[in-house]
Amino acid sequence: MGGVVVVTTTLYNSIEELRFRLACDMVRVAVADGYKVVIGDDSSIIPEVAGTFRSLGANVYPRHHKGVGSGRREAFFHAWEVSVRENCSAIVWTEPEKVDLIRWVGKIIRPLENGEADIVIPARTERSWQTWPAFQRESETRANGVYNEVLGTRGFDPMFGPVAFTLDFVPEFAFCNPKALGVPDTYVQHYAPIIARHHGARVVSVEVDMTYPPEQRAEEEGAAKETMLEKRKWQLGSLSEAYRTLAKISPR
Repeated sequence: MGGVVVVTTTLYNSIEELRFRLACDMVRVAVADGYKVVIGDDSSIIPEVAGTFRSLGANVYPRHHKGVGSGRREAFFHAWEVSVRENCSAIVWTEPEKVDLIRWVGKIIRPLENGEADIVIPARTERSWQTWPAFQRESETRANGVYNEVLGTRGFDPMFGPVAFTLDFVPEFAFCNPKALGVPDTYVQHYAPIIARHHGARVVSVEVDMTYPPEQRAEEEGAAKETMLEKRKWQLGSLSEAYRTLAKISPR
């Protein structure tokens, strides 16, 4: 199997943000491990953001379309381009602050390398779960429960966030159109594997022991707690409903 592209999207208002510093760490680690990094960046008012990512070795593309879904589709398309140019055969999506995920990329893509799967959704071990903010563990456990119930799966952890797939399944991500199926155009990396499964994709789960950044947990359980509580509450409701809706679609 060829190389790997790690893809993400970013939006920062200051280079002093903790999240930006963590994203820089993620890029450093990924590049050092030999992965190509693709970033769809919407931090246009702070040009130092894109400049810093490029200096660290990332392929950075400005976002041309607003909205969560549109931004991620753009990023997936650019990851596809880089994969073809650099002879890579797998793409791994992650949120930019998940620095420790990079050391698990090899395990995550192994089922793709072995021809055992088309899409891999990593899952957190119990030890990994314990490093997450308590309120996030609660909301994400509930949303995962809905996912596994309506799809008839077991042990899947889509709320973790990352997902890996072969180039054959890039169109499922780059052209995912949730609105056409009655779902908000937001977290397409959650929706695409569900739709792809209906189309015959082999989707598997792989456990990883990733550690949540302790400094990010401290911030989210401290100064940013109220904001994060509202975000997790919204995610729980929105994604749970989307899972229920997408579980009902018919295979083409």
